[in-house]
Amino acid sequence: MIAQNSGIITLQLQVPELQIENTGTGEFKALNMDDAGFTAETGYPELPVFSTWIAIPPKGDIEVKVTSGDYIIKKGVVPKPVYINENQEATLEYNLSLIHISEPTRPY
Repeated sequence: MIAQNSGIITLQLQVPELQIENTGTGEFKALNMDDAGFTAETGYPELPVFSTWIAIPPKGDIEVKVTSGDYIIKKGVVPKPVYINENQEATLEYNLSLIHISEPTRPY
């Protein structure tokens, strides 16, 4: 929490540095961040995620504004997909229709 008064609480959440690691095959990269969970939908990229709980009083209203900070573009990084099991990972089976490689976009 970085500020609070009778009607407003301002929170600032910071995420750790992104770590990009080679996988056994070198075709994909593992993306990691300290203390992050991961997306888990089979066939889609395994991406680090964060979530948090915020308690709101029973008669309170909420307005959420998300602002982004600095960003870094890493070209040529294809995130490792989520596999159903170790056998699928060992044979590098994945759904190509779920992977889309494009030029990076900038946040608004």
